[in-house]
Amino acid sequence: MGLGKLDSRFTGENGVANRLLVKYGGSLQLIYDTGGTYDRTTMTKAGEVSVDETVDCSPPEPYKKSEIDGTSVLKGDLKTIVPSYQVTKEPPVGATVNFDSQVWRIIDTEPIKSGNEVAAYTLQIRRI
Repeated sequence: MGLGKLDSRFTGENGVANRLLVKYGGSLQLIYDTGGTYDRTTMTKAGEVSVDETVDCSPPEPYKKSEIDGTSVLKGDLKTIVPSYQVTKEPPVGATVNFDSQVWRIIDTEPIKSGNEVAAYTLQIRRI
């Protein structure tokens, strides 16, 4: 069960999290395909939609040295936060992120919850 009135103060367009991202953050462009099904007979994909969203984000920041393990987190990886209400679904691993005239790939996505509601997502991004 969510936190009721507290949830509405932290999530959504007027929530604290979004107001801070808009005030202190920037924006990034998410590009990914929604999937679809593959038809072996016609050798085509059906139902696939390309999504291109521009969303607010926290300033991307590098991982601490203690967080860099050389496998999951590499030197140069950044993390940023995007509000959940601005994306059509959880940003998928492998999606392309355009930020500050550079191209990045999403390596990992972690939801940030307020009660049962997803308020935002932390994205681990790696420069391509």
